[in-house]
Amino acid sequence: MLRTVRVNPQTSTKDLQHDLAADGVTVHRSTIWRTLHKEMLYRRKRKPFLRPHHKQSCLRAVHARKPTNLNQLEMFCKEDWSKIPSATIQTLIRSYKKHVEAVISAKGGSTKY
Repeated sequence: MLRTVRVNPQTSTKDLQHDLAADGVTVHRSTIWRTLHKEMLYRRKRKPFLRPHHKQSCLRAVHARKPTNLNQLEMFCKEDWSKIPSATIQTLIRSYKKHVEAVISAKGGSTKY
């Protein structure tokens, strides 16, 4: 079970329970969760960096400009990057230290960010 989670960290407790049941072992999901938690292998699901609708809008923006090669794609990205207001960038920079401190205090585990 631990090997399965180390190979694929996205494995859910329900998947592990199903795999164990296929081997003839009946284990409650809370027992699996507790074991993974003790081994520091279980974390809450994290929100994706970009939500699906953000990904779609980014892809639409790329397709609308129709880059024909990698250099054009890079140029388009740099142009779009330069359109981000400096106040937004400053806010992100200021909050970075807080985010890093939260990750360190959680010892790499889940944070509220």
